Amino acid sequence: MKTIQTNVYQFSELSNEAKEIAINEFRNEGIDTSFIYDDAYKTVKQFHEIFGTKEGNNSWLDVRCNNFEDNVCNLTGIRLRTYIINNFGSQLYKGKYYSLWSKTEKSYKHYTEGYPVLKTRYSKCIFWHSCVLTGMCYDESLLQPIYEFIENYKEKSDYYSYMDIETLMNDCFESLTKDVESEVDAQSSDECIIDTLEANDYEFTEDGKRY
Repeated sequence: MKTIQTNVYQFSELSNEAKEIAINEFRNEGIDTSFIYDDAYKTVKQFHEIFGTKEGNNSWLDVRCNNFEDNVCNLTGIRLRTYIINNFGSQLYKGKYYSLWSKTEKSYKHYTEGYPVLKTRYSKCIFWHSCVLTGMCYDESLLQPIYEFIENYKEKSDYYSYMDIETLMNDCFESLTKDVESEVDAQSSDECIIDTLEANDYEFTEDGKRY
């Protein structure tokens, strides 16, 4: 029997050539991106709950809009915008959240120790949107075309005057697909792989092989 001693290195300690080997081996092992699709799918399910739409026949990243009645499908431009605000506005926008410390609000600690009290509330007159479906970034990806249609209608009325519900729904899913694909690609980038290797304190031999 013989004993062999091997030096191990953190990623930052490797030579540039060894770093390249470490990055490529990690990429070739396969990068798990399932969490991206899982999070995006949760957003899609909430979207369908609100609008009554359904998954496409070939992919959940497509949409079927056959739930809308003809009178809704025939709406365009400002009439469609009004319909969306009246029927879905309360789910697309939430009252702005405020928090502040109050020295006058009554509480046990305020009485006994003079502590200020944290007051929180949601505005009843100022509304905004920020990941209103699941709290994840893909909410914004999916809903962005709707928000742009509502909020930028006056500036782009010539463009939006012919917008109908089916086109708008399809724009939403095209927006989500684009961002999901972009995030999947980003996970395979050198920068993201380096962050993963360093965050997990992986160790390597001098030639960049995982120890």
